[in-house]
Amino acid sequence: MMSLEVEWVGFRERTRNQMRPRRSPAPRFSVAAMFVALLVPASYAGEADNRCDFYAYTMDPDIAGTNVRSGPGVENEVVAVLPQAYGQAGFAPEFHVVAFEDGWVKIEGAVVGGYDEEEKRLFDGPGWLSARLISFDVEDHYLRSAPMPDAEAVEDLRSESWVANGVFIEEIHGCEGNYVDVTVSDRAGHSARGWAGDLCANQATTCV
Repeated sequence: MMSLEVEWVGFRERTRNQMRPRRSPAPRFSVAAMFVALLVPASYAGEADNRCDFYAYTMDPDIAGTNVRSGPGVENEVVAVLPQAYGQAGFAPEFHVVAFEDGWVKIEGAVVGGYDEEEKRLFDGPGWLSARLISFDVEDHYLRSAPMPDAEAVEDLRSESWVANGVFIEEIHGCEGNYVDVTVSDRAGHSARGWAGDLCANQATTCV
C-alpha cells in the first residue's frame, strides 16, 4: 500500500549553489573578521548537520497507513506500515527522529497508545518516513536564526495572528539535535521559516 509520501517527493528536490572563493596572490586578513568568524557557529551559514534528536508523530491522510522504508526515497523497500490511528482515542504513532536526508526522516522506536491505553511497540527501526507525513508541536515562543536558544528571533509565534490561527508544520528543511529548520503556516495563510526548539510530540497535552 502506498501512502501520500510519493505525492510529496517532488517537493523535496533542492539545489545548492556552491561558490568557490577567489584566490589572491597576496591575501590580507582582518583580525576583526577572523575573531568574528571564530565566534559565529557554523549553523549560521544555514547548513544543518541533520543529526536529529526529537520526537514526532505521523500526520498522514491515507487511511491505509504510512509506509516506512529502508532508505530515504520511494525507490526503497517498504519495511513497515504504521497505522493512521490507534485505539479509541485515535492517536497516531509516535517515534524518535534521529536523522534527516533529502526530505526524509530516519526514525526509531515507533509506538502507539501510552495515554489511557497500554503502549504498543510497532517498529524498532531504523527506517525512513517522508518528512511531509510527520508533525509535532512547537512550544518555543520564537523561530530563530540558528539552532540554539540564544539565537536571534526571526518570528514571534506569540503574536496575535499565530495565536488566533494556529501554528502548523508546513515543511521540514533540516535538523540539528533537538532543533528543526522548519516552515510553519497558519489558517490565515501566513508562513514563516526558522529554527524551532521545544518540540513536543504529546498528542493529548503540552510537554511543559
